[in-house]
Amino acid sequence: MSRYRAGRHSLLAMRRLLLPIACAVLVLGACSEPIPDDAPGAEIYRISCAPCHGAELQGRSGPRLGGEEAPSIDLSRDYFVDTITRGRGRMPAFGNRLSEAQIDRVVDFVLERQGRAP
Repeated sequence: MSRYRAGRHSLLAMRRLLLPIACAVLVLGACSEPIPDDAPGAEIYRISCAPCHGAELQGRSGPRLGGEEAPSIDLSRDYFVDTITRGRGRMPAFGNRLSEAQIDRVVDFVLERQGRAP
């Protein structure tokens, strides 16, 4: 194996190791600030979602949620509620951190920002 291929292989292995660690740090950071029970959806989003999905829903380590190109633009409200509650793929579950009412408010916030009625 050439040095180039060996170096490239070790770089890919390092990325595979660091990506889950970086995601865990972002999620733990997002979960460290307490969320008041009566917090509006925008505040819940800022604390729990923006670290991965971006303050303007533009996407970061998590997918873009805003704009016409957002993969979630045609997904149902129930899909959002289920994903936030139980997690999906690399996204962790928030059902043990957020109440049903808080999840409803953050979903309403995202849908409104997408230009859809909640």
